[in-house]
Amino acid sequence: MKIRPHHLLCTRSFRGRGYSDVFIDNMRKVINQLRKNADVELYSGMDCICSACPENNRGICSSQGKITMLDRETVKYLKLDKQNYSYSGIEKIIAEQLSEDVYNTICGDCEWKKKGICTYADVCTPL
Repeated sequence: MKIRPHHLLCTRSFRGRGYSDVFIDNMRKVINQLRKNADVELYSGMDCICSACPENNRGICSSQGKITMLDRETVKYLKLDKQNYSYSGIEKIIAEQLSEDVYNTICGDCEWKKKGICTYADVCTPL
C-alpha cells in the first residue's frame, strides 16, 4: 500500500471527520487495511488516501508545497528510510520517535491540528 509519510500520522488521528463522505469512507478503508498489518511503501506522490481528497486536482495536489514539507518533516523526525515497512513496524517507530515536540514540529502548520481535529494524544493512540 503506497502511503505518503505524513499520512502515517493522519491515519492514527482520524476520527471520522474529513472533507466529504467519499473521503471519510476511503480513509476508513485504508485504516482497515493498515489494521491488518498491510505492507507500507513510503511514497511521495498521490497515494491511496489522496485518491479521494478534494485537493486532488487530476493527480496533482493543490496544496503540494505544504504536503511535501509535511512528508519531509515526517521522514526526518521519525527517522524513516525509503523502504517498505509492515504497519506494525511503523507503529513501533512512531512509539519510539514521536514526542509532543516532534508532533508539533511536523504538524504545526496542519489545518487539522489547528482546528483541534488532530491532537498529539490522537496520534499516539495506535489504530
